[in-house]
Order: sequence, then C-alpha cells, then structure tokens
Amino acid sequence: HESTFGTQGEANKSLSLGNLRCIGTGYEDLQPSCQDNYAWFPSWKAGFEAFYRLMAGSLYNAAGLVTPDQIIPRYAPNSDNNDEAGYINALKKSIDRARTGKADIENF
Repeated sequence: HESTFGTQGEANKSLSLGNLRCIGTGYEDLQPSCQDNYAWFPSWKAGFEAFYRLMAGSLYNAAGLVTPDQIIPRYAPNSDNNDEAGYINALKKSIDRARTGKADIENF
C-alpha cells in the first residue's frame, strides 16, 4: 500500500518497497544512499531486504507488533498525514487476496 507495490511516488525511483526514510547502521551491505530524505537502493532486492529487516527488527516484530492493526499506527501514523484506518484496511485486503493466490500486484 505504501507505494502501490512500488509503482507510485518515490518508490519507483528509489527502489524502496516501503518508501523508507534515510536509514543508518545495519544496512550498509545493501548500499543505500540518501536522497530527498528517502533511502535509495541499487536494486529492488536490496530495497525489499531493508524493508523486511525493518519489520523484523526492534521497532516492529521484536516489539510484539505483528498485525497491520499494530504495525500501521507506528509505521504510518495519522500524525504523518496518513489515514491509519484506510491503510490498515487496504493492507488487510491485499493480504487476504494474496492468501487466495490473487496478489494485487497482478493489476499493475
């Protein structure tokens, strides 16, 4: 949802699945650069790896945040001009479709 599967916004240039802001320690092996306050990656693979590391790390999974209802208020809060409820609903819909073998990305 964050980047409409990498087709919209900063992600289609930065190769950053979650439109990650500039990142620091622990990601050097992925060779990110920082442009326009966003992390830019040399490949989609590196951008995906950074996103999954972030989700698995201390801010989310290791802190017990494992569902969209728990993750989104920290990842994309209303205070950053996001619609938390809309984001959560869209993410849940994409997850449900993926579980049935119909990934939303097929539409792009």
